[in-house]
Amino acid sequence: MENIPSGDIFKELISAFGQLKSNIKLINDNYFDILGYSHYENINSNILAYYLSSENGHNFHTYFLEALCELLKIENIDLEYSRTFREYWTQKGGRLDILIETHNCAIGIENKIFSRLYNNLDDYYKTVESKNQQSSYLCVLSLKKEHNTSGYKNITHIDLWNKVFEKIPFEEFRENKHIIFIQEVKQNIDNLSNGKQKMNDQEKAFVLKYENEIQQIFTLKSNYEKELKQKIINLQQKIEEKGIYQKKIQMGIIRLNNDGSYILDYILFADFNLDGIILAIDIVLNKHGEWKIILLDREGGKLSNNLTNLLNSRHIDFEEITYDTMQRAQIMTSSSNESDILTSITHICEKLKLA
Repeated sequence: MENIPSGDIFKELISAFGQLKSNIKLINDNYFDILGYSHYENINSNILAYYLSSENGHNFHTYFLEALCELLKIENIDLEYSRTFREYWTQKGGRLDILIETHNCAIGIENKIFSRLYNNLDDYYKTVESKNQQSSYLCVLSLKKEHNTSGYKNITHIDLWNKVFEKIPFEEFRENKHIIFIQEVKQNIDNLSNGKQKMNDQEKAFVLKYENEIQQIFTLKSNYEKELKQKIINLQQKIEEKGIYQKKIQMGIIRLNNDGSYILDYILFADFNLDGIILAIDIVLNKHGEWKIILLDREGGKLSNNLTNLLNSRHIDFEEITYDTMQRAQIMTSSSNESDILTSITHICEKLKLA
């Protein structure tokens, strides 16, 4: 506990954090959160109209129609053909969100997410009925079954999407681009209906109790990251002042692990055309404040045979390591001393005749 900031409250915080039962994960946004369209009724209606139609070439309309008809208890519908209309003008000047026509049925959908139901449903139904199909239906699609639909069917978005997912044979569409999009749509509907992945009561109580201490820890972490960033900026300036590379050196960014955890690796990098190789020299500063020099063949993103031969021919000792999932050549062992890295990079550039 000696590295914990002073004060028993921090010891208590660390102990309480260790007792949290859940595996804490970052709550991810879906495509619609990113675009800012997560709650837009028009976007949702456009998507449903697209997939309920057989005219768009995606071959998913039967699954959507089957799901819709099952929830509405519509039987004997012809699924071979369907077309949809958006914002269909009603007889009294209203606009029905979606009108679906098949060879033997017409279905109207009034789509509600957060807005209130104030529409003239009788007018909407008579408009659907006027399509002169064998059967006509009108439903209100909403997040919850809380609207007064005056006898018309009311189904929820999540029930519809759950039913659609029951119908789709996903194993047949593994490489189909629509599957990824449809999964994002359903996730958005799940979020709208049930809320995003929620913190449990124990986690909420922990945040509220230790809010001030958590903020202090974040401040401490931020200060440490700033200190590391300043170290690599200082090294960049010294390399440029000494003219070691004879070219502009660039600073990289924090890398991210495959499991989502951060690795605080700042990287100074530069590329050189040398003996037919695009030689990349990376000076890495890791989160422990340790420096190392890594070389790779930029074209393949790894330690290639050509690069190995080049280093051997210039009598440059290296160790083969795995870094960022690829094989690289590490030139020097880790050091926390800035002067070591300057000496090493100067020596390497001289042997490679880059200086």
